[in-house]
Amino acid sequence: MPTSSNIKAGFYYGNIAHPSIKSIKLHSFRMIVVYPNSWDVPEDGLSLEYFAEKPWIWTTQNCPFYKQSIDYFLQQDIVPERIMYVDDESLIGNLVQQEIGCSLLAEPIAMRFAEDNRLKLWKGIDLHVDLHFGYAKDKQSEPVLLEIGSIVDRIWKETLSEG
Repeated sequence: MPTSSNIKAGFYYGNIAHPSIKSIKLHSFRMIVVYPNSWDVPEDGLSLEYFAEKPWIWTTQNCPFYKQSIDYFLQQDIVPERIMYVDDESLIGNLVQQEIGCSLLAEPIAMRFAEDNRLKLWKGIDLHVDLHFGYAKDKQSEPVLLEIGSIVDRIWKETLSEG
């Protein structure tokens, strides 16, 4: 099994700025509130205050979504009731489907669950998480890393322009 010193490059979420890492921002994903199909929508519609009263399945502290989510809710003067911490997006979706609580998921993942009619979506928050490709700055002049960085950047931009 490779150790972290063997990792030359990789993808990561969040705004993790480190002076030794060369980073290419690939995309910014919108975060969406996901909630069980069985929850009734209030007559006046969904709101952050409605969800603030519900139980939340939260991500773990090691996840880049954690700090951004906490900061977002604190800016709204809301402290959600976090009933459990989970770091797997599929498990979060399954727990929401089982009516354990609501949660946040990146839009592409949330949409997959919604397309299967496994849960509902609320897009009423303004929270995004960035996807990056990064590699060690002290290795950035290595031809293989230059080529990988260039390929990832080009492929990602082509994929986004097609979608």
